[in-house]
Amino acid sequence: MELPQPSFVSVREFCARHSWARPGGVRALLANRRENGLERACVRLGRRLLLDETRVFEWLEGRREGRG
Repeated sequence: MELPQPSFVSVREFCARHSWARPGGVRALLANRRENGLERACVRLGRRLLLDETRVFEWLEGRREGRG
């Protein structure tokens, strides 16, 4: 059984795909990713920080449910 491949995107690509997301707001969340729990949705590739879209939405659901 093959696991689904994660979709890694840059902050710019994430914001282009989701009109409600703004680069400054996403970067502010990423600056505090260790404190707010968003770290598990991030992968560092050289100097770039990529987001796993599935995990970002899981994180958002957790915040809505009061777990984050």
